[in-house]
Amino acid sequence: MGIKYYNRIRNIILIWNIYLTILIPFVVLLSGIWHLESGVRHGKAAGLPIAVILAFLPLVLFGLKWKMDSTFTIIVSCVWFIFMWKMAYYFFYDKTNSPIVYYSSVVVNITALMWSIIVKEYKPLEEHILKYRQDQWLVPCSENYKENKVLRSIWLVCFIGTVVFSFVCQWGVK
Repeated sequence: MGIKYYNRIRNIILIWNIYLTILIPFVVLLSGIWHLESGVRHGKAAGLPIAVILAFLPLVLFGLKWKMDSTFTIIVSCVWFIFMWKMAYYFFYDKTNSPIVYYSSVVVNITALMWSIIVKEYKPLEEHILKYRQDQWLVPCSENYKENKVLRSIWLVCFIGTVVFSFVCQWGVK
């Protein structure tokens, strides 16, 4: 019983870390795709797809930072999901006609809502996240040194690649 429970905790934490490994680079990739799809090049709106990461705001602010009740955090996350969905529709589908970015941002919002519920209801994962500094809550963190090094290396390579891709899409394509 104890080993199976520990393995289950370990697997959920590993899945969370893998999700975080691809989340930030994927959101940065959306910025480059948006430039290709919509033709937006410079200005304040150029980095708008990066705002998709705000889907985690209720979890980070209410759930982890202020340690609010699970029910409150989940309700706020659901309301925030609806708000983010409407904003994604307005900016990415209605105004700039970018369906790839719109549907991708909806997927990020759905997974953010799902993970917000899992983190608040599955206490070992919440405790694991709270072991680390606040600036590392949305970055892969593991107690296993090799696993941590591999996940962070993958994250860094993907992040650098997507940043280069986004810059090329924003300033290189005419």
